[in-house]
Amino acid sequence: MFKKLLISLLLLGTLSAQGAHLVGGEMSYVCLGNGSYQITVTIFRDCNSNGAPLSDSIPVTAFSGNGSFFAQKALGRGPIQLIQIPVDPCMQVPSVCTEYAEYTGVFQLPAAVGGYTLSHQRCCRNSTISNVNNPGVWGNTFTTRIPSMDNSCNSSPRFSVQPPLLLCSGEEVTIDYSAAENDGDSLYYELCSALHGASQNNPGPQAADAPPYNSVPYAQGFSSQNPIPANPAFQIDANTGLLTGTPNQIGQYLFAVCVSEYRNGQLLSKVSRDFQFNVTACNPTARAVIVPQIELPNTLCNGLTVAFQQNSIGAMDHLWFFGDPASPGASSTQANPTYTYSDTGRYMVTLIINPGTVCSDTVRREFKINYPLEAEIATSGVFCTESQDISAEAVGQFGPNARFRWEIGGQTLFGRSIDLPQLNAAGAHTLKLYVDDFGCALVLTEQVMLYQRPVLNDQVNAAMGCSPLRVVFQDQSVGSGLQHFWDFGDGNTSLASNPVHVYQTGGTYTVTHSIWSNLGCPDSITEVYTNIVEVIQSPEADVAVDQKRKSFYDRSFRLEFSASADVVYSETRMGDGSVYYDELALTHQYADTGTYEVVHIALNALGCGDTIRETLRVDPEVVLFVPTAFTPNGDGVNDRLFAAAMGFRTFEFLVFDRWGKVVFQTADPETGWDGSFQNAGSEAPTGMYTYVVNFTDERGHHQQRNGQFHLLR
Repeated sequence: MFKKLLISLLLLGTLSAQGAHLVGGEMSYVCLGNGSYQITVTIFRDCNSNGAPLSDSIPVTAFSGNGSFFAQKALGRGPIQLIQIPVDPCMQVPSVCTEYAEYTGVFQLPAAVGGYTLSHQRCCRNSTISNVNNPGVWGNTFTTRIPSMDNSCNSSPRFSVQPPLLLCSGEEVTIDYSAAENDGDSLYYELCSALHGASQNNPGPQAADAPPYNSVPYAQGFSSQNPIPANPAFQIDANTGLLTGTPNQIGQYLFAVCVSEYRNGQLLSKVSRDFQFNVTACNPTARAVIVPQIELPNTLCNGLTVAFQQNSIGAMDHLWFFGDPASPGASSTQANPTYTYSDTGRYMVTLIINPGTVCSDTVRREFKINYPLEAEIATSGVFCTESQDISAEAVGQFGPNARFRWEIGGQTLFGRSIDLPQLNAAGAHTLKLYVDDFGCALVLTEQVMLYQRPVLNDQVNAAMGCSPLRVVFQDQSVGSGLQHFWDFGDGNTSLASNPVHVYQTGGTYTVTHSIWSNLGCPDSITEVYTNIVEVIQSPEADVAVDQKRKSFYDRSFRLEFSASADVVYSETRMGDGSVYYDELALTHQYADTGTYEVVHIALNALGCGDTIRETLRVDPEVVLFVPTAFTPNGDGVNDRLFAAAMGFRTFEFLVFDRWGKVVFQTADPETGWDGSFQNAGSEAPTGMYTYVVNFTDERGHHQQRNGQFHLLR
């Protein structure tokens, strides 16, 4: 996570309150020309401390190239500045206090072989430092070098941004350690050792010791390259000075960064910032968190479309950037967006929560996009239980490092192609294939079928009856992958194992049943059942109706029946309780509206029959009544105007005033007009009104009725 550097330049109050020591410092210079150099020493201290004060001036010693004393000068102190810790509504951190001062002065240092070393020494360090043994006995040396024969008037690099002293445990940090350089030279950044100087007996010597200087020794498990427990470990970009890492252990740690200045491959100067970082537990009230891809298995090797998830803290708004070079501006404001990439590859995804606000936070995570791993299992060989010889192969496009693992029948085999072990029974056997290729995993399952030879075992019983005669055929044949063919003897066939067939025509029929299998153990068997079905032909009947739908005012229906010559008895049921016997033509009148089912049964001398059905409908006529006046005065009598209607499918009642404006409208005949605008507005005035009723009758015909009425109050 990119931590906001509002935790800049803090000291742990609980740590600093006990120490009376400096926090860190650095030295740099600017060439003023004619051998004059302005030297700047920046010293940080804990302002809760009662020792190691920022004195009015400090001594800086200049040594020639061979290490001998050349000159010494007192640098005057600038104003002591209290670092204002910004109030962060998005982070709960300890209350701390830090101050610093810059000491400046001008040295006259003519160009000389070997150049000069400038140094200031001061003791001592905080006794609470975690990565140094006996940290209180070790002092500070702030130093830099002026190059040999500096006729070009070189200025050293100077760190541009003050570093944070307070880091949050478990939070990824990115710290800008870049330096400004006025001469266009190349800069190289590295983690380096802090330098020792001065002592507890002489904490502020007037002259610094001559170089070279000893490094402050780190405790076991620590070094200049690994000064803070972190995962991932701290590292600095050699070209940009960007320091990254995720500290994971609370404490106070000595830390140093060096920036070296090169011109045409020659080292000119080096500036070191000696510092101590404080790692503490922070409680963010707003933190951007992208669920990592390892916790989203459905995004691994699942094609170009990714469903992102986040578990941010205190997020009110979200802004995602998907890092797709083919669509640089691709973004989303959804909390958990879905995005489709243009191609496979690795992409850096960015989430900003609460963008543009005080509680904004940013996190980045890399996502790897791959197409799904596609593979199939291909099996071949003999699949008969009596003689097995089966092989399996993984089919697909695989890389040279793809791995294959097979499981079947309790055994495990390896390789892209395998020979299956002997299986002990007919039926399905589960074959599993595990494929691992280019970081993607796939599990395939295939059912390997073993078959046995077919054995015909059906049940075809003699059947006799009237047409249409329904006959059920049953089969209990044994075999794997059986296929069936039934010939019912009347020109009809079936491929079902247990078919049901309806004979429509009288006669005697022979049934043939065949089974076969082409799976595993190919074979075929046929059985013939001669004259097993006898069908007696049923009579045929029909009916003609003069009209199937009539109105209540014309509700008599004329029916005429026809039948084959062998019919000896008929019965007609009209659906209203009326029954007619042996009538070939009849007229029947229904007493009321409704829908009636007519059933006509015709029988021959053998008791076989035919039944026909017909539906008749008597529709009601539409009845509509609208009063010629009503009095909506609240006396409970005639206070609403209704359009009373019956015999309709759809209904619409509209009321117009004298100017043609609709003052009331309803599709519910149970809702009447109360004399106000749409039954909710102001009262309508006394007078004449027009109504229109639109409706659809039972036959689906659209009709309209209109008229007038008086509103009286």
